[in-house]
Amino acid sequence: MLVNIGSIAGRVTLPWFTLYSSTKSALGSMTEGLRMELAGDGIRTMTVCPGYVKTGFQGHALVGRPPDRLLRGKKFAITAEQCAEAVARGVERNARTVVTPASGWALIVAQRLFPSVVEAQMKKIYRSHAK
Repeated sequence: MLVNIGSIAGRVTLPWFTLYSSTKSALGSMTEGLRMELAGDGIRTMTVCPGYVKTGFQGHALVGRPPDRLLRGKKFAITAEQCAEAVARGVERNARTVVTPASGWALIVAQRLFPSVVEAQMKKIYRSHAK
């Protein structure tokens, strides 16, 4: 199985991480395309879309920084170990996509069903951050 680590930000664009969101979205699209291309050879693919993972990533990002209000409210943050466990479970059940924490699906579904509402919220968060 080919496993690519994307991000929830690849499914819901974060205006403070536009470039990051774009690359993670492209990775998801590539994984889906490879799934179709390689299916005849018995090769499966899976995209993993973590939310905020407690690592040093934020401190090393060259461009963009999440709004302070999001950094303070890391209730939905997971550890690298929890992310790895979600990947392993996804491989075991032959998942196409793994979103971790699972609550991230709510944001992805909201983006699909109510894009203007989610976009308005993201713009509001971004505007308060950009000041």
